[in-house]
Amino acid sequence: MTILKKKIEFGKFDFAGKGRKTNAADVEIELRKNGGEEVFRYVNGKKEYTGEVTPEYLELSICGNVWNNVHTNIIMGGQCLDEMAKVIKTPTFQKIYKVWKEWHLNGMKAGTPEQEAKVKEWLDAGNRYDYKAACDMLEECGLYEVEYTGLACGKRYDHEPYKYGHGWIIKELPDEVVQFVKEVC
Repeated sequence: MTILKKKIEFGKFDFAGKGRKTNAADVEIELRKNGGEEVFRYVNGKKEYTGEVTPEYLELSICGNVWNNVHTNIIMGGQCLDEMAKVIKTPTFQKIYKVWKEWHLNGMKAGTPEQEAKVKEWLDAGNRYDYKAACDMLEECGLYEVEYTGLACGKRYDHEPYKYGHGWIIKELPDEVVQFVKEVC
């Protein structure tokens, strides 16, 4: 369920590199409440309600758009904030960019915090992301399957094993990020 949704326009910039500010740029921010669905299981071929509901959490989505000079089509869209940040230097955009880098789709993390940190370290060392290679690296480090306590989409873990990429781990939004989103929207 969408709680907040806003398009923030930043004016025109020279994304084409032609020396003229002809490309309008905007960012779409959405804060939504996810989870809270009833949990069912199949018993003897019949669907039964377990009496449980999935954990609720707030998820943040931030997407960028850069428009052609007549504003009829985008020349860049979606997860293009890295490219936008090279051109847009306003304080508001830079803060949105920083929040995007850390918190975009915070309900869809492939790993626990320790797994994600190790994969980031591995990528920073010059490796290219490949799921199987990341799993192999985590296996070698003893981090492919770890004990986890926290939220995942559809499940709450309580000192249970979690294998990298076998679900979506939820990285809960801190209050200051939620407050910033509310202020900017």
